[in-house]
This record gives sequence, structure tokens and C-alpha cells, in this order.
Amino acid sequence: MKSTPQRAIAALLAASAVLPFSAFSNSTETLFPIFKPSGWQHKAIVASEAFLGLDKAPFPVIAYAYDKPDNYEFVIREVLSQPFEEMAAEAKRNLCSQPFELSAFSDYGLTASGAPYSSELVLCEGFLTEAQKQLGTDKISVSFPRRSVIYIAKTELTQAQALEFHYLVAATYIDDSFGNAPISDVIVDYEGLQPVAVSQPQF
Repeated sequence: MKSTPQRAIAALLAASAVLPFSAFSNSTETLFPIFKPSGWQHKAIVASEAFLGLDKAPFPVIAYAYDKPDNYEFVIREVLSQPFEEMAAEAKRNLCSQPFELSAFSDYGLTASGAPYSSELVLCEGFLTEAQKQLGTDKISVSFPRRSVIYIAKTELTQAQALEFHYLVAATYIDDSFGNAPISDVIVDYEGLQPVAVSQPQF
């Protein structure tokens, strides 16, 4: 028989699985930021930077690539045609101009999962602001365990809610049935647009 936490996480995963996908437009040869795991072997070659400036596990690498019909074409650092800062800003503008749809997975949390760049939405101020508005607090915790998965929860949770949320993040991170790449099990706490703390699932 499943334990209470296991039943809770199974229910949360089932609920998030039927949520509507975010409505990203089809992109052809548009530059986007793409999260890669911290140990990504190509980060020294590809134009990239560390998420939150933290170049260590469990923090992801932000790589930059053109979204082509059949694959990603990563920008090579040594052949940049424009300053890195300008390229990164262009990619983030492209990402943050895409529509998204937030849906509740519980009474304390939201998701905008299902789109090619769901995890990267954490880079968008408008996304964070809208999540805070819908949750009714400027203190939120954000996790992006898989490429097309992002979770947002109120930072101030009961012990039971915090346990459920951490199980949800951990289970998603290790569950290869999602069919897209794992990114990180890091949880970032924000107050407004400012990251104020980082953690990993604790049980």
C-alpha cells in the first residue's frame, strides 16, 4: 500500500498531467534561451551562462540556440555575430513575448507545463509577476525539474503542503516517462522579482 506522501504525489502528478498546455507559438529559427543540466558537456563551447550566476550543481546552464523545425542549433561562443549581452537579451525577449497559461495543480500551487520552453519561463519577469498575482502573494517558490515542466508554489506552506510540493518536484525530476530532458531539482524562492533563497527537495 502506498504511504500518505506517495498517494499525495501520485494525485498531484495525475492532476498536472491533464492540465492544458501553455500556448507557445510555433517558432522557426527564433533565438531562445534553453536550460541544460549543470554538468552539460558543451557549456564551454556554446554561448551560455550560469543560472543566477551560480556555475555549480544543481543550478542549470542557460544555453542559447535557434529553434529550427527539427532540432536546436546552438550558438557557438567563438563565432557570435553580436555581443553576448545583446544576444542573451534578444533570446529572452523572444521567450518572454510568448503567451503562457497558468493552471492550478493544488490550492497552493500553479503550473505552466507542456510547452517546449516551460522551464525557462522562470527567466521572465511577467511570468513571475502573474504567478504571484494568481497565488495572492509576492513570496513564491519555483521549480523546473524537466524541460517542459515548471511548478510555482506559495513559499509559506504548511508542513504537509511543503512535503507534497517537495515530493512533486523530486518525483518529476526522476520520472523519465515525461519524455523530455531533466533539468534540475533546485527550488528557488522569490520575493517579488528577487531570488532570495535556493534549496532542493527535503523529506
